[in-house]
Amino acid sequence: MIMDLNQAKYFRFCNYTGRYFCVSCHQNFVSCIPAHIIAKWSFKRLPVSNFARDTLANIEKEPLFNIESLNPTLYTRISEISRVREYRSQLVTMRKYIVTCSRAQSLVDNFNEYGHWTAGDIHVYSLSDFMLVKSGYLSRELKLLVSEAEKHIKTCPVCQGKGFVCEFCQNEDDIIFPFQLTKISQCPDCHCCFHKTCHNNNKCPRCERIKERQQQRLKTVMFSNMNDDL
Repeated sequence: MIMDLNQAKYFRFCNYTGRYFCVSCHQNFVSCIPAHIIAKWSFKRLPVSNFARDTLANIEKEPLFNIESLNPTLYTRISEISRVREYRSQLVTMRKYIVTCSRAQSLVDNFNEYGHWTAGDIHVYSLSDFMLVKSGYLSRELKLLVSEAEKHIKTCPVCQGKGFVCEFCQNEDDIIFPFQLTKISQCPDCHCCFHKTCHNNNKCPRCERIKERQQQRLKTVMFSNMNDDL
């Protein structure tokens, strides 16, 4: 766009669209810019056009921004969002126990109230989520929900029956769960859980049993085919 310098005073720059607007379409409303939040965790409010103001207001609560895809370095640079990711990861796993437990209706309601924070992709945020992360509110709320859910799961016989016994130490008094991130390691193939101290990069016993059974079935089939040929 070529602009006569004499006419510049009649136009204003929109920090969201990167374009100039006339003073009627740009009334100097200010807003946080999504790209600035994601790129440099900057919440500085800058002038935007009326169109940008309305657009940002309409998408404010929509979970549209995937941190893992757009800028995963935020997790290493910003401790608050790293904490939120850990809590969300725990809650997504806990949800599987809570929503299938007949004794956890009040917690089910809490999980549903928290919406996408406890379900789906843990890396996806809305603009309002970013604000809540920055203020520390989101991590406090999620930490409380994690604590309540963990307390229920550890004392509920229904949920305990869905936990794991470490196949290395065979300690049946210590039922473990996938959401205990600092305590357990989980097989990426069969998702079986073990104590980190027990696992120590050893092969997964469950996968080894499955592999052994598959090999045994294969040998049986091959032996049977050989007999048929005779």
